[in-house]
Amino acid sequence: MMRGKTINLLCILALFLLSAPLFSSYRGQNLTRAEIEALFAAEETARNEYLDYISDIRASFADQMRKELNLRCYGWGGQMRRTIKTLTMQFYADRRATIEEARALQLLVMEKFVDAINAHEKLRPFLKVQPFTHKQIAVTIKFRGVNGNYDDGSLYFISNTSNDANPPHQNQILYYARDPFTCDIVDLFKESYDDAVKRRAAIPIKNLAVYQPTEKEAEIDRCFFDFRKEMWNRHQLECWAIGGEMTGSIDEIGAKFVTLHPATQEEARTLLLGITHRLLQVVNENPILRPYFAQDPFPVERLKLRLCFKKKGSYGTYRDGTMESVTLEGGKVTYFQETPFKNGELPQSFFIEVPEYATESYQEALEISKEKPQADPFYKQLMSKITPVFGSKKSG
Repeated sequence: MMRGKTINLLCILALFLLSAPLFSSYRGQNLTRAEIEALFAAEETARNEYLDYISDIRASFADQMRKELNLRCYGWGGQMRRTIKTLTMQFYADRRATIEEARALQLLVMEKFVDAINAHEKLRPFLKVQPFTHKQIAVTIKFRGVNGNYDDGSLYFISNTSNDANPPHQNQILYYARDPFTCDIVDLFKESYDDAVKRRAAIPIKNLAVYQPTEKEAEIDRCFFDFRKEMWNRHQLECWAIGGEMTGSIDEIGAKFVTLHPATQEEARTLLLGITHRLLQVVNENPILRPYFAQDPFPVERLKLRLCFKKKGSYGTYRDGTMESVTLEGGKVTYFQETPFKNGELPQSFFIEVPEYATESYQEALEISKEKPQADPFYKQLMSKITPVFGSKKSG
């Protein structure tokens, strides 16, 4: 009986959620349900009329940007009911960009997108504002390289807000970087559309489809690519991010790794020490990068590493008493462990911070690891390949 009531309640809830957009769109207009349904039907009719036109313009514009500016489209969207209020497009650029290059590229793509929309005669009658301007569109451009997203302090992506954004954030150009240790997006700065146009005019860029990397940038990409490849081929460690603070001198190197295997505290310690030792060895033996170090040789105190332990297949978190992750930051090793669920209970939130399990200095971790052999066969094999040079000052 209780199961039947639950199913009925779920059905009622589903009907409410499906009908919610109908009522919320016309709230405060004192319309009957029949009038709302008629307006909704009119919206659907109009939308079906212009959807093909929107698909056409998106496909043709994506092809145009690929040919002219070497950009790859990966998404689109907009606000559309009976009329088209805003349109958006997202692109990948397989290169870096300076702030000046990104600004000029962003503005150029926005201008070309507006021109393409206004030139489409069949779409024009459905535009809420005629003609469309930069205030009715949004463009995002993400910059990517051989190591995925750029996490070296350079620009991660640039975007703009339309006139529909919440005050006072309308019609702005937004610049972002990314933290390789946490994978969080970092706000660099923002500027108004008008200011961006003025700054572009002051610094003209010849070729927006090409970026010429510096010697340091090219070597960073090559060095980190080889390190990521080694960690995967030899140890099946997935590198989700690698970079740091290195737009000027190389001040900090950060990375996030994932392994699809559980680990005790001892195993997590030894694996982190092995990654640390190998990374320090790779960068300190690089003759091209060394002149750019803020401190030579590059010390362990300037590394920020995070190693997460995930379940194979689901990438879920272990709650069996093993480690959730281990980090190295500022010469300190910190272990994290998820609190196990009790009696099949579900978490109140999936965004609860993982509890800290233990901490120790890097030197303490080195001393402890020498005395604690690994029990798990996976780690015995792994540690035979990654062996820290304990006590070596040069390696950390």
